[in-house]
Amino acid sequence: MKKLFIAMYHYTRDLAHSRYPRIKGLDYRLFEQQLLFFKENFHVVTMEAVLAAMDGGGRPPR
Repeated sequence: MKKLFIAMYHYTRDLAHSRYPRIKGLDYRLFEQQLLFFKENFHVVTMEAVLAAMDGGGRPPR
């Protein structure tokens, strides 16, 4: 079985120096750590590649 996991971020900032430090967001350092985790543990693809695969497995347009 193949699975697709989608991660979407709405607010990533240097929260300590943000105009809104108490907003529910993700600090840059944690964001970078999560991206590294994804890269090391998953096969990261673009949305275009997902759509191309759903259309028959072709390569995404450039």
